[in-house]
Amino acid sequence: FFSKKKKIGLYVYGSVGTGKTFLLSLFVQYSKVGKKIHFNHLMNKIHDTINSNQNKNKKIDLFIKELCKGIKILFIDELHIFNIVDALLIKKIFHTLEKNNIFVMTSSNFKPSDLYIDGLQRADFLPFIEYIKESFAVIGVASEKDYRRLTLNQSKTYFTPINKDTE
Repeated sequence: FFSKKKKIGLYVYGSVGTGKTFLLSLFVQYSKVGKKIHFNHLMNKIHDTINSNQNKNKKIDLFIKELCKGIKILFIDELHIFNIVDALLIKKIFHTLEKNNIFVMTSSNFKPSDLYIDGLQRADFLPFIEYIKESFAVIGVASEKDYRRLTLNQSKTYFTPINKDTE
């Protein structure tokens, strides 16, 4: 955060259950100028928006302005790219957020270089990965502990079928 080159966002990645969402949710909750949205919900809304009109670029700009009205931080939870349409849209979305001076925090189970790893036309997606690496503070959570599993183990949880893995 204190480097000479100002970062426009935060990208936190790591294994499932390591607390990425928990930590970033706390930050957004207590910032009073933030909003959280799950990546799938964001993309569903973006797809609905661009499919409802001819002028897709303008629709994305208007959608982002409306989404970010009154906030300075947007937390996009569980960023992942599995299809070519999202791969092509995500760079436009992030640049529009940057243009609107929104600090983006995102969590992911994938380090940036592993996003859309075997995707079609991945070469067209690589500039987005470089954008993340250069413009965002990239932080890996290197915990082996799944905190969600610890909580589940304290509750009355049963695994089926009963075998050596679920015992």
